[in-house]
Amino acid sequence: MKHLLYILFAFSLYACSPKLDQARLSNNRSYRDTTYILEWSPDRKLTWEDFKGKPDRHLESNVAARSSCRFGIRVDTSNASNVTVVVTNEFIRHQSSVRAERKTPALLAHEQLHFDLCEVYARTLRKQLANTQLSLHNANKVATDIFLEVYKAYKERQWAYDEETHHGLEPALQQRWAQNIEKELAALSAYTR
Repeated sequence: MKHLLYILFAFSLYACSPKLDQARLSNNRSYRDTTYILEWSPDRKLTWEDFKGKPDRHLESNVAARSSCRFGIRVDTSNASNVTVVVTNEFIRHQSSVRAERKTPALLAHEQLHFDLCEVYARTLRKQLANTQLSLHNANKVATDIFLEVYKAYKERQWAYDEETHHGLEPALQQRWAQNIEKELAALSAYTR
């Protein structure tokens, strides 16, 4: 019987060896229909064409853009000899929107950093999972507990990013965040998918 745990949480913004007692952190990319989902990549930045959702004209009329990105884990214990763990970071195109009259390069850079910050936490999760002994018997619970801990820190950091930069309207603070996130991504480069 196949046991598969898949956890994905969305945040919308207004190298272990395969032994029985260890998990394998998978870097394999599966095919994804990019009509709806974009996987984070250092080589591909967001464009306004990626924002396929429709902004609500009546609710939150002061919101210029909304990015929906998520990171998650998939724990597969169906193979009797090992556990496979996959950590993803995705931008959900149909849940992300922008008001046509508000499209600016600065706003797009701000939204890209939300996605980049999501990647920081996806890599943090990969690092923690790679340094944890997961077995067929504890993988689901332990991986879920680690995920929830990392996700809590992620939510707080996304909120702080918007608060400190006033949603990207403070150029100097926006630049400081960009530099810090770039450093964090570099420091966690061993955990790139």
